[in-house]
Amino acid sequence: MSSVLQVLTSQELFPLVAGFQSGIYADVRPLLRVLSHLPSPRSLYYLMIGNYDDFRLEISTFGSIFQPWFQQHGYRGIERLFSCTDSMAFVVELDAAYRGDVNLVDYMEAHGHLDPLVPLVDLAAWTGQLQLIRFLVDERHCGVVTPTTIDWAACNGQLAVVEYFTNVMWAPCTTQAMDGAARCGHLNVVKFLHSARSEGCTTSAMDRAACYGFLDVVEFLHASRTEGCTYRAMDDAAANGHLDIVKFLSTERLEGCSTEAMDGAAFNGHLDIVKYLNEHRTEGCSSDALRGALAFGHHDIALYLKNHVELPPSLWSDDEVEDEFWIES
Repeated sequence: MSSVLQVLTSQELFPLVAGFQSGIYADVRPLLRVLSHLPSPRSLYYLMIGNYDDFRLEISTFGSIFQPWFQQHGYRGIERLFSCTDSMAFVVELDAAYRGDVNLVDYMEAHGHLDPLVPLVDLAAWTGQLQLIRFLVDERHCGVVTPTTIDWAACNGQLAVVEYFTNVMWAPCTTQAMDGAARCGHLNVVKFLHSARSEGCTTSAMDRAACYGFLDVVEFLHASRTEGCTYRAMDDAAANGHLDIVKFLSTERLEGCSTEAMDGAAFNGHLDIVKYLNEHRTEGCSSDALRGALAFGHHDIALYLKNHVELPPSLWSDDEVEDEFWIES
């Protein structure tokens, strides 16, 4: 066999020859294409720290293509992938941490592919990957634990991770842990943080729990904590249609609300809340309530406001409001 033929038929040598050619391997192109709409693959980092939902969507979409590709091409394919573009190692690292792939993270760490700027432990905590956390922290001692670690885990309802960092490591966190858990309705995490830690929360905890309709969290914070809430709790609960929370805050707490409570309820078509606020509260509403009800087609609310709520007489001399109202009538 000639030397040329030996090279061309060698699984080890021929890829080295092809490696000097320009271009991207055909099997790698779909992996690059899936993130091509981003300014850079490293933009995923900013999504991770600023927009969880978008990050989850982007990394899940990438993973749906990468994982079958990885099963077919293995670690040899990984090296080819990384040789095509430096930033792809960064994306694969995020994907591995997100999925809790201990073996892939181990391989990347052993071959110098891990980016020290990626908060691996934080990301693993956010997605509840306790096995990967233990590997990074206990075995490899290469994971950095910060207050953000527990904060992210708590916000995403990862109780086992929060318990691990509290009971095993006593890692620090901030008030954002309980605030975030309350905002997302994770009552079990809120209860644990209350009983096992001392950082507490802020008024944002009850405000956000009320905004998003988590009555059980609001009731627990009211009964067990002293931070309380602000008038925004009832304002936002009313705007979002959470009548049970509006009633609870009105009868059990003293922060009250503003005119934005009825305004928001009117804007969004919550007649039951408009009626309750009018009958049980004194804050009233602004002219925006009627304007919003008319603008969004809530004729029943506009009619109720006209007949039962004291609005500025000058409002009815507004040609636009008068025309809209009588058109609806």
